[in-house]
Amino acid sequence: MKTTTFLPSGPVVTYTGTLEENRAERVAEIKATARDRIVAIASPERQANLTARAAELALNGGPQTPEEVAEVAAGQAIWTQIKAIRAASNAAEAQVIAAETHEAVWAVSF
Repeated sequence: MKTTTFLPSGPVVTYTGTLEENRAERVAEIKATARDRIVAIASPERQANLTARAAELALNGGPQTPEEVAEVAAGQAIWTQIKAIRAASNAAEAQVIAAETHEAVWAVSF
């Protein structure tokens, strides 16, 4: 765990726990942040509805009307944003796992 104490001379950072425990904590924080960012774009229910609608359209031979084409494009735009968050989260988590010091673990930003 990372703790910052603010003293008149400036902040003092201390780390408790093993390196592996700190990695696990930081990865959990990154996953939670990614989840929050994704849900801000589309709730789990909205994601499920987009998936179901995409499957429905695919089973019917793809979008047939201009409205369906626009619907697919809007859904794809949402998925593109979500995929970018997931990719950035995965990259940050990999950096944390590869970190060899407590300082390096907590230096990974996301």
